[in-house]
Amino acid sequence: MLELELARREFTADGETITATPVTPTAKVLEYIPQDVSYQVWTTHGDRPGATPTRHIAGNVVETLRIAVACDAPGALRAFAAELERALLWHEQKREDMTPFIRVRDDERYPPGIWFESRLVGGRVELENSAGRVLKLTLERFPYWEGAWTRLAVKNNRTEELQPEGVEFDYDGWATFGAVTNADDADPLRDNWLMLQAPPGDVPAPLRIRIQNDYATSRLATVRMGWYDRQQNLILEGEDGLLAGAGTVTIAPQYSNEQYALAQNFRWIVPQELYRDFVGPFRVWANGSLYGSTWRFSAGYELTRQQYGTRAAVDGVNGWTDLGQLRLPAGGYRTPSRYPAAFWLDGSGDGALDYIVLQPVHQHRRLTFQGYNCLPGACIVDDPEQGPYYEYSGEKIQVLNAWGNPLEAWPEGLLPFQGIETPHYQTLMFMLTSDTGSAAADRSALVEVFARPRYRVLP
Repeated sequence: MLELELARREFTADGETITATPVTPTAKVLEYIPQDVSYQVWTTHGDRPGATPTRHIAGNVVETLRIAVACDAPGALRAFAAELERALLWHEQKREDMTPFIRVRDDERYPPGIWFESRLVGGRVELENSAGRVLKLTLERFPYWEGAWTRLAVKNNRTEELQPEGVEFDYDGWATFGAVTNADDADPLRDNWLMLQAPPGDVPAPLRIRIQNDYATSRLATVRMGWYDRQQNLILEGEDGLLAGAGTVTIAPQYSNEQYALAQNFRWIVPQELYRDFVGPFRVWANGSLYGSTWRFSAGYELTRQQYGTRAAVDGVNGWTDLGQLRLPAGGYRTPSRYPAAFWLDGSGDGALDYIVLQPVHQHRRLTFQGYNCLPGACIVDDPEQGPYYEYSGEKIQVLNAWGNPLEAWPEGLLPFQGIETPHYQTLMFMLTSDTGSAAADRSALVEVFARPRYRVLP
């Protein structure tokens, strides 16, 4: 049997407080049919018949409950009306410290104490008959029902090799949090990605991502993140892109693959088995010292350049140089086999290139400080409900700017087909920049990921 409450969450100096007005057992639910989410879909015509959706927005849900009120509860109508009026006024004020919601639980299907909730926008109460014993509660709420925040297990080579203190592992190597670096090379202690276990639910779940600066020698100023529905595995090393007879290679342990290349022009040929899962838009970043020259990145096949990251060459910088965005495969998607891909980086003068990384931008996010910067041992937290903040000595300081929407993880049912031999897991990738603008290959962080499961209708 469903238990329903109209509730509100408030934050004070004492912490979080939840005040609930029970709908049941004060009243008996005569009828409640949860509604599905409504969508507005924008489409555009392409080169084929029909239209392709380009984006959609999930609208609020309006539902009606018919309830019978007991004779000994004459104040129920006023109590319900007051909660709905409060919800309306709080939302009009865009309050961040007070959140009204409806919550539901069913102890016959879930363990006691498991609630699903949806934020209330408002509603109204109506008498269905003159005796006032049957009420109609019309509720307007946010899309989706949400469960409690849940930790998502993560995995990569670096986490398994380091076995950081306090991290718990299961039999298959999934951990409670992961360790990442800027580079992703043959060294198992260098991975710029984390595989994620899928959250519960049936629609994408918002992520709370906690990033601790464990790089002892400098502060962390900017974090870039990208999400992809399978593991990212395409890094272009500078030394692998040298043209015959051109450029020099310097060996040093602090660089990706322990070497970097000095040259003006680079070219990589990548077999299709290494990039076959790279489908969609990607932002191209060069890691190295490219200051003093202009650069342009392109993709195609053999001698044919089919896409350019930018219309004109961009100024190189020391650290991460943004080379623009392109869509892979460069000549369009073909399956099951593709021709080897070619990538070019051309400069107006010599530059020291460590490696190229392709950031997936199906979902992407940039967090950077307005001030302070993240000390070693402190944390950056990207919270989709509270907003991003700097966590230092137990305090939350909101001194971060964010670009891009908060990242979401997909439930299992939304992910692409997983082959038995090479299963895919959705992945987060990271790019880290210090307060001096440098982006050392071994720059590192510890990452925890939490998801809030979402459901279109009550699970």
